[in-house]
Amino acid sequence: MKNFDSALAFLLKKRYLLLSVFITVLMISSTMNGLWVGDFWEHSAVVRELSTHPFSPGHPLLAIDKSHAFYSPYSLTVALFARLCHLDPVAALSIAGMVNLVLLLISLWLFVGLMFENKNTGFYALLFMLLLWGQIPWSYSSFFHLRVLNYVLPYPSTFSTALSFIAFSGFITAVKKNKKMWYIAILVFLVIVLLSHPYTFIFLTVGLGALLIGYGKKWQDYARFIGIYIAAIILALLWPYYPFFEFIKSGSSAFHGDVGSMYVKFFSRTWPALLPGVPLIIRRFKNNFRDPLVLMFLGFCLIYLYGHFFSKSAYGRVVAYLMFTLHFTIAAGAAELEEKFTVKNLSSHCSRFIYLCLLLLILVPLSFRDVLKVGLRNAIPGKQNSFEQYKIFSKYVNQNDVVLSDIYTSWFIPTFAGKVVASNNALAFVDDQLLRRNDVNRFFSKDTQLQERLEILKKYNVDVLIINKNQVKDWEPVAAQFRPLSDIELANDKYEILRLRRPVQVMD
Repeated sequence: MKNFDSALAFLLKKRYLLLSVFITVLMISSTMNGLWVGDFWEHSAVVRELSTHPFSPGHPLLAIDKSHAFYSPYSLTVALFARLCHLDPVAALSIAGMVNLVLLLISLWLFVGLMFENKNTGFYALLFMLLLWGQIPWSYSSFFHLRVLNYVLPYPSTFSTALSFIAFSGFITAVKKNKKMWYIAILVFLVIVLLSHPYTFIFLTVGLGALLIGYGKKWQDYARFIGIYIAAIILALLWPYYPFFEFIKSGSSAFHGDVGSMYVKFFSRTWPALLPGVPLIIRRFKNNFRDPLVLMFLGFCLIYLYGHFFSKSAYGRVVAYLMFTLHFTIAAGAAELEEKFTVKNLSSHCSRFIYLCLLLLILVPLSFRDVLKVGLRNAIPGKQNSFEQYKIFSKYVNQNDVVLSDIYTSWFIPTFAGKVVASNNALAFVDDQLLRRNDVNRFFSKDTQLQERLEILKKYNVDVLIINKNQVKDWEPVAAQFRPLSDIELANDKYEILRLRRPVQVMD
């Protein structure tokens, strides 16, 4: 019995590490499966362009003389790593994702350990971040539930969130223990996060502000806070890879129409954390109205509501951080309750283990269908990756070729070869992106005549036409029109790759 109790004591003591190892194994398996989707392909195109031209990159997607808002310190670091190790962008980002995961797990542990007296809070914080969600939670970057975790690990948002947790830890240390050197590190983190993922910069700013109000006691604390923010903005303006001021002034507006779903089915997606979390937030407020968690919660609520009422839907992304505050608050409550939970005639370790099992018996069934099952399914070894079929493009298309393909296939092409006419991503600094999408859709429309198609090809100086037979419903007439005007690079059951002969004539 004594050995059993000792084993339970070990498991309880190392529970955060054990959960972290379990999650890491799952994510390694998911990463090896290569089930990449969505914005991954924009990030990978960015890494490809930066690794090829690290000092003078062009636009990663389009053949235009514009910069790109993803040319951040994070992306540049991944690109230089890819260049140094001779890795393709998919492999480099996959490795970066695992580094980000380890950094996130460590930084969360450090922050929660400084924020809360009960050391078990970290385990519950991680557990609730992963599982405590409602029906089909949002699948965007900055969300770290198991439904989406494997997809977002390579993103700059994950790296930036980890840096934010380290910055919070450093700020608490700087204020409580007068460790002024931490302010230099926080300044560096502010600049990196601001340039790498502005949404996370909101999280970092609100979090630091809440910690300042909660822990700051001297006017010097507030002065340093203002000073490092001014310095961070000045340094961000000096970043040479994209015009930060232009992005803040007008470029970010491209993203406001892209995330309206943040205001759809809010309660059904959040209720497992909302129902227990809000009363606990209120309790914390009554105990201490300067409680940093309370201030974070209120700050994110105000920003979330602002985004809704002023039609700035991109600010709805702070719902991820709003959920952080609820998860952390519930975690603190769960850890507190664990200390009080006892079973008659059993040791404290047995009682706490039973408490943990009871909690998991509630949490696992609650989250299984919409979160846990998806995460486990993505980690089953041997799944077919989502990009193998597109590697063939690099054999027939040069990096600077202008490629016209359907909007869906255009997501993938710049990662492997060429620049596309249009992409379905929201792009800062590109004023004609909607026109470009319309032209691509018009090109493949069955009602479009050859004359108009030739005009579109000439307009964008297209070198290569890629016809995805699974995406273009009426592809045969298009292929038939352009085979006589092209050299056929590839023709199989999936694609036709046609290199247009020069010049592409527009008929009178």
